[in-house]
Amino acid sequence: TWERGATASCLLAKELMLCHPKVSELQVAACRTLGGHLPSCRKSLQDEHASAAIEVVMAAMRRHSSRCEVQEAACSAIAGATASNSELQMAAATNGAAEQIVSALRRFPDHPELQSMACGALAGLAANHPLNQSAITGSRGVEVIACAMEKFPDHAGLQTMACGAFGNLAANHPNNQAAIASSGGLQRVVHAMRQHPQHPAVLTSAMGALWCLVKRNPENLALAAKLGAAELAVAAVQQHQGDRALRSMATGALQCLVPGLGDAMSASLSGQSCGQSAVVRGTTKS
Repeated sequence: TWERGATASCLLAKELMLCHPKVSELQVAACRTLGGHLPSCRKSLQDEHASAAIEVVMAAMRRHSSRCEVQEAACSAIAGATASNSELQMAAATNGAAEQIVSALRRFPDHPELQSMACGALAGLAANHPLNQSAITGSRGVEVIACAMEKFPDHAGLQTMACGAFGNLAANHPNNQAAIASSGGLQRVVHAMRQHPQHPAVLTSAMGALWCLVKRNPENLALAAKLGAAELAVAAVQQHQGDRALRSMATGALQCLVPGLGDAMSASLSGQSCGQSAVVRGTTKS
């Protein structure tokens, strides 16, 4: 079966990384294999093997810290493996993933693809995981995400990943809500909505982040209203009427921004909790 083949590929990739730790090209290829297959073989791959795979990915990041392609591939593997998987999130945290990924963002500020993958990895680490949410913020991850968004405003993929990271960091975490707003992150999220009206993925991720940033936070709510977030959310729904995921995120955000309108929009949708970003398909319970 496909899952059995994916499991075998992951085990082989892990062993090759262990046997040839200095060969950067092999580390890149193996990380890409793990990133592509780990999410689909969680049931058949034993926890200790999956955790060991995360350990070798983190070891590759440390050994090849000056190689952009290794850092990008490793971040891609972390993003795919950790999303709402508490065991692998903890394995990554134990191996210093937050610090390593934030360090990669700082070392390679001019590489948008790495910046995008690193933001996706932070989103995966933070999803439904309070310990990682705090660790990323403590490593000054919020600031580097905001910088990436500012540096590459036209890069739709990066904006999607970065908004997903902000959403998962802010979900049910008042300290992170404040930290993101203080770093200009809320403004960057709203700017992404304004800059990419034709990209449903950006809009969906941005509105998920907006929802998590303003929920039960009067200061952020006031700032979002001042920035015109509600109008942008309504415009996005009108422009992409057939996109149910986008409408769901917009409904959540608008329930905070314009309660009457948000409640009306939610009538046709099933309930959903703050924190399900467009990047990481995990739901943070409210």
